[in-house]
Amino acid sequence: MTVCRTILLHLVLLIPLVENTFREQSVVVKGRVNCRGVQQPGTFVQLYDEDALPLFDSDDLLGSVTADDHGVFCVRGVTTEVTDIEPYIYIEHNCGYEGLDQKHFFIRSVPQEFVVEGNFSKKTYHMGDIELLTKDAPVQHYQRRMLIQPDESSEELSLHQQVMLCIPHYVAYKDYYEKVVVEGGTSVQNKTEVEKQAWDELMQRLSTPPAHLLPSGEGAYGETRTHTEERLDTYEHKEFYEERREGVPLGKEEEERERQEEQRRKEEEERIKEEQRREDERRMEEQQRLDELHRAEEQRRIEEERRLEEQRKLDEEKRLEEQRRLDEEKRFEEQKKMEEERRREEERKLDEERRLEEQRLEEQRKAEEQRWLDEEKALEEARMREDEEKKRSGEAAPKEHELPKLELPKEEEQIEREEDELVRQLKEEDERRKLEEEKRRLEEERILAEEKRLKEEEEFRREEDRRYEEQRRKEDEMRKEEDRIREEERRKEEELRREEIRRREEDYRREMEARREEHRRRLEEFKRLEEQRKLEIAKLEQERKTWMEKIRELEGQKRKHLVQVICSRDNVIRTTAIRQYTEGEDPCAGFTRT
Repeated sequence: MTVCRTILLHLVLLIPLVENTFREQSVVVKGRVNCRGVQQPGTFVQLYDEDALPLFDSDDLLGSVTADDHGVFCVRGVTTEVTDIEPYIYIEHNCGYEGLDQKHFFIRSVPQEFVVEGNFSKKTYHMGDIELLTKDAPVQHYQRRMLIQPDESSEELSLHQQVMLCIPHYVAYKDYYEKVVVEGGTSVQNKTEVEKQAWDELMQRLSTPPAHLLPSGEGAYGETRTHTEERLDTYEHKEFYEERREGVPLGKEEEERERQEEQRRKEEEERIKEEQRREDERRMEEQQRLDELHRAEEQRRIEEERRLEEQRKLDEEKRLEEQRRLDEEKRFEEQKKMEEERRREEERKLDEERRLEEQRLEEQRKAEEQRWLDEEKALEEARMREDEEKKRSGEAAPKEHELPKLELPKEEEQIEREEDELVRQLKEEDERRKLEEEKRRLEEERILAEEKRLKEEEEFRREEDRRYEEQRRKEDEMRKEEDRIREEERRKEEELRREEIRRREEDYRREMEARREEHRRRLEEFKRLEEQRKLEIAKLEQERKTWMEKIRELEGQKRKHLVQVICSRDNVIRTTAIRQYTEGEDPCAGFTRT
């Protein structure tokens, strides 16, 4: 029980110590997130505190925020720790890992000088532009995918016809497509040896036209070219289309027309590529201008914040100086009051001493007067007794003539001695009275001198107060003059800054007007080129329809041959992947093997 009580007592004594050791600390971080120089809006940014013992406790999350439309973020964190916190920024992203099933993260520590105590942070750590792409990332160059929106007429077309319609769009916008290798029908993953052999035989039969469609001469067939890439996921459809076109006999005029069409298509592709390149350059220049404007705006905002911070510091210094002046005045007033009270206390003590001294002197004077009265009364009584004795001695002289005559001189000597003693006492009393009068006069002179000294000190103190008030008034006037000059300078700087802002806004407006005019001109040029391209595409589409009519004549025979090829084999290759060649239907449903 004693041990338990001791432990509990130590814990109770330790609680206030632990509470006093915890400190509230805060930090603020700003920055802008980029990937390949392009702003990344919507990036999730987290602020953590790194713990010294990660095995026992994980890092604490101080705050999180999502970047705005320009990729700019500002995250703030507050925590209570015993030791100094070690904050760092954590950003999880896929910049440089596009198309891969993995994530990467960005970590940056915050310097300790930007960590302040308290709930409100007066310092901000500006990280500037943060580039998420690293040199060791597997994907250094990446282009976004552009989707082709289908129209209403595409719903009535077959899958093969829709693929054919996508070819001009792909040629026109192939620079925007993501180049991803798709094996398609040539993929050999997850297949057995029998399936591989059956698939090879099927590809060989599909690439060889039927015997009854082959003409006698080798030159009866025109050379058909394709401009589709093998990396596109429509590889099987285009191969099947090329295969069906190979069986069409072509003449010299058709070959010439096809060559012209091929040449026009190449020219169209080159023109579209050139337009796309110019559009990319214009977009990059526009993005660079916007980035420069954003950087200038950010720099101006940072300068404005710095100016406001300096102004706030000046105001804070002025407030502290004013507070010190008020404290000094208050302290001086208190000191003045204390001196006044001390002076009044001294005057009160002097008055009390003077009153007591006067009272003592009055009592002494009364005692002296009483003593004088008593002495005079005693002398009067002595004279009366002496007269009575003389009378009695004169009356008793005849009766006492028989006494010796020598006794009379002794009595006279005794009386004379008493009289001499009384005279001496009276002289001593006069001398003592004179001494008392002199002492009283000296005391009055001392009191008058003390009062004069106090008056002189009071006058000197008042003179000092007037001098200090005059000095303080001059300092106030000087401070007001300095404040006025500083305010005028600040007003001039504010006017210059506003003039600079107006000039920048005017330049920006003129630049935006010029850019809008250039953009309008380019739009008109692009519309003109788009109309020309549409006319050429319509012409190509008309020619394509002519070829499609010729292809449909052989489609029935080709389909029958394809069904025979597919359904003549065993069930190894009868998978759902074959239905893409027959518009989603099972080709072997009505087939009877012969």
